[in-house]
Amino acid sequence: MTTNTNWPAGWTARERVETVALDRRTMDAEVVADEAGVDVDTARDVLAELAEDYSDTRWDDD
Repeated sequence: MTTNTNWPAGWTARERVETVALDRRTMDAEVVADEAGVDVDTARDVLAELAEDYSDTRWDDD
């Protein structure tokens, strides 16, 4: 994958990582970091936060 450099002005690393993870349906930190244009540690941190955020809603629709 190629790093996307066309992010809207002002988008945070979290917004970029979340967008890539959800669009690509992947939680692979290296893939997400490359596509979002952030370092792997940042991607891992954001993905961990996302996993925690979504863990409470995973079964709500069952």
